[in-house]
Amino acid sequence: HAKGDPTGCLKAYGEAEKIMAGLATQFPDDARYRRELATIDGWLGNAYGHHDYFNVENPSAAAEYFRRAYRLVEQLSATDPKNAQARLDLIIHGGKLAEVLAAMNAREDAWRYLKACSPALGKDLEPNSYYFRVKSSCLQARWYVEYTTGRYAAALRTLDELDNFNQASSSNPADLGLRETNITSQMRRGVIYTA
Repeated sequence: HAKGDPTGCLKAYGEAEKIMAGLATQFPDDARYRRELATIDGWLGNAYGHHDYFNVENPSAAAEYFRRAYRLVEQLSATDPKNAQARLDLIIHGGKLAEVLAAMNAREDAWRYLKACSPALGKDLEPNSYYFRVKSSCLQARWYVEYTTGRYAAALRTLDELDNFNQASSSNPADLGLRETNITSQMRRGVIYTA
């Protein structure tokens, strides 16, 4: 996938999915296998049609894989409400599913799944924590759903919030990751203004 070969990675992810699905079926009480299967389904969703990844431009397949991942972690979260990882996975897969659905013009469904991000968006988090990255991911999902559904002013406000949030995460102004994030943010603003 990192080499820009979504077709090749779909084949590899597909094999991984078969193996993990077999383990999840063979050991139904082991939550680890179901979580790994959800992770693989998320990767398949990325390669099939998530806008931030090299993909084969099949948003319907992407949405189906993100739905599978979401359902799996939703079950894990319901089975074990204290499982923080399952709740975080639910937030991540909900945000990605919302983005793909928005791109497919399934607006109501996109907003419904974006609500999975609500717990992460309302928290003040320590920089450089995993939770911090989850909140950043949710802000990115929100701007994309707002932009794709024509809520341009809201999308610009979310980008401002995302910029401020990302700025707080780095104490090093020469941080290349932060610089890349800032460039991406400016490109997103250009897309919004063009629309």
